[in-house]
Amino acid sequence: MTRSTHRTIFGAVAVSLALLVSACGTSGGSEADPDEKTTTTEAPDEATTTTAAEDDGGDEAAAQERADSIDLDTSDFPDGWEGTPADDPDEESPLNDCDPALGDRSTQLARHATDDFSIGSFEDGDGTQFTARTVVFEDEAAAEAAVAPFSDPDVLSCIDETLKSAYSSTGEGVTVEGELEVGDAEFDVDETLTLSATYTVSAPDGSSLDINLGVLVLRTGDIATNVVVQTVDPDFDVSSLPIDTLVEQLNAA
Repeated sequence: MTRSTHRTIFGAVAVSLALLVSACGTSGGSEADPDEKTTTTEAPDEATTTTAAEDDGGDEAAAQERADSIDLDTSDFPDGWEGTPADDPDEESPLNDCDPALGDRSTQLARHATDDFSIGSFEDGDGTQFTARTVVFEDEAAAEAAVAPFSDPDVLSCIDETLKSAYSSTGEGVTVEGELEVGDAEFDVDETLTLSATYTVSAPDGSSLDINLGVLVLRTGDIATNVVVQTVDPDFDVSSLPIDTLVEQLNAA
């Protein structure tokens, strides 16, 4: 595979990862300063000492503390993994068009992202990327509603087609084969949803690369974590990932 082809396919990997980390309403960073959400009105008299804004701020702070407790660092991974601070892009994801819940933050109280972790190199054909984003919702029903689209075949088909379009848009003549499917996994949480695919991205010169994609959504009560893993390493062992650590943290939050 030529170096230019490597760059084309690496671009496809980066694009798809950016789309997926915004799924389930999660974001790439901690919630903004709670003060940004606080609205104030003039007090009716000097005797007023407690306001709704103050109460809301306390709720937000507690929710943020819970979200921040779902976190990983390089010590949770096998040797060789590296971490970099996660981004929190504000632009709308094309995946939001697949279902309104994918981009809806109206019922979110707090968000947190671990670092983005990686090992190997996509350009050398042995790279893997791992992201984890957590949201605390206003109640369990809101969390269930945010996760529900991942069980809808029409939504999954839309996500699949949007990802393929993103892959193929990275270079003229790039083609993509593969299909996003519902996986089978269970963890000790209230709800587990898994998606997986192997997309074969081919360049005009006939070279190609298999990109293995996995999406894992873990929900306990009103808090959910969305994990996205992409790898081009055919020998990568997913059991080496610290999913059990995330499960323990979720159940303790």
